[in-house]
Amino acid sequence: MWNRYNSIYSETMNPILSQMSPFMVMDVLERANALQRQGADVIHLEVGEPDFEMPRCALEAMQRAMADGLTHYTHSLGDLDLREAIAAFYASEHGVEIIVGIKILMKALQVDRAIIGIENNKPDAIEHMTKLANAQLGIEVMPLKLRYPQGGEKQLIDACIGRQVPSGALPIEVGAVVDNVATIFAIY
Repeated sequence: MWNRYNSIYSETMNPILSQMSPFMVMDVLERANALQRQGADVIHLEVGEPDFEMPRCALEAMQRAMADGLTHYTHSLGDLDLREAIAAFYASEHGVEIIVGIKILMKALQVDRAIIGIENNKPDAIEHMTKLANAQLGIEVMPLKLRYPQGGEKQLIDACIGRQVPSGALPIEVGAVVDNVATIFAIY
């Protein structure tokens, strides 16, 4: 599909770039802009930049963070405290749905065992999920030592089933699949 980005590429960059398609989101943006020019009411979300103003509370939080020097990237796995809070929320508020999501995934993968790993500094989540898991065949809760790095899938596989995933290999190659709690909830 030709658009103004192809033209820019061919005029300003290596000629090979003119043969490449632009990033698909740019085609969506072009289409949304065309619809808007035709009078359609369009809310732009396609390039990760909404067309409405940032909520004042978010703007103020961002300003505080910048003033406090919180301007660097987070860990590649995300903010650990936030990830833990999200996982604890799902466990406490959606434990039944998590168990159902695990059962669906077990059936889809044709496995008869699932382990829910929860760091041992979350006794309430461990207790709650253990009660729910004990009523299900093949699902168990495993309290995990609080240590870094523990959240990566290779570390979790080693901690939960004692298998090491070789460099360059995938977890499935050692008989394991790792999913986070939000994915399991989405499966539900």
